[in-house]
Amino acid sequence: MNKATIQQWHMFLAVAKYGGFAQASEKVYKSKSSVHRSVTKLEQTLNVSLLKVEGKKTQLTPDGRKVFHLAEKLLSDARNLESYVAGLTGLNDSSIKVAVDALFPNGILRCVLQSTSAELLLKQLEITQVSKAPFDDGAYTDVVLSVLKSTVSGYSVNGSISVPYVAVFGVKSFVFESSAAIFSDELNNHIEIRVGQDPVGSLLGTKNDGCWTVDKTSSAIELVCEGIGYAWLPCIDVQDYIASGKLRKISFRDQPDIRKIDFYLNVRDDHRFLPGVKHIVHHFKHFESKLTLPSVP
Repeated sequence: MNKATIQQWHMFLAVAKYGGFAQASEKVYKSKSSVHRSVTKLEQTLNVSLLKVEGKKTQLTPDGRKVFHLAEKLLSDARNLESYVAGLTGLNDSSIKVAVDALFPNGILRCVLQSTSAELLLKQLEITQVSKAPFDDGAYTDVVLSVLKSTVSGYSVNGSISVPYVAVFGVKSFVFESSAAIFSDELNNHIEIRVGQDPVGSLLGTKNDGCWTVDKTSSAIELVCEGIGYAWLPCIDVQDYIASGKLRKISFRDQPDIRKIDFYLNVRDDHRFLPGVKHIVHHFKHFESKLTLPSVP
């Protein structure tokens, strides 16, 4: 008796997701006739109709709707099994893609990558700083570290990292003449330097309308060190600047001096067993466990 194959189920899901054989063929890089042949063979093997054509669109039949999610799970389980076996046999990942929110501290990212590379050879690693989480961009990013939790099918939240931030200004600035504590609304009269298109101020609860936006934390540090405005920045990224006297921490009379932002580890489901992905996620979690509030005078 002939059995349905993983490849046939894959073609069925592609047609159902993209609404037609032509659209599916473009996504899976196969000819339209090849996709059609696979789905037809699947239906003949199971003796059931899974798809129907209505107008110019291909839709699921009632039986097709019943098996659609089971087929998704079947393919996901198959990919997980392959990834798990690759881990058991010590195979290296061919390529890992990590997207990191522009707000995330470079200091933590650097430590995680150093720890991972010391344990495992990663032949190809692509790291992208983003202002918007690429959950459904077609690039199949393996790990997305973002202030957002994924709601897209194919990703799961695998922990979070709570990062402390502190407000700082440069010693060249004449805005704050002393280290005395201030009321938070006094900052509304001064320029705030923010990182990324999704301003850190909205996450930290600041309400300053006068702000400059830069694309990365290092640019914000450079501007503030030159005496331009102030910024809420990751403690780990500015503690050395504070210790050297280039930056000063702003103390408040009406709110905590340090605030936290939660970043979520969104991991692609079918790659979570890959050795490189497992190591990177492990070290992000490990860093969270030892991350303490630094002493910032």
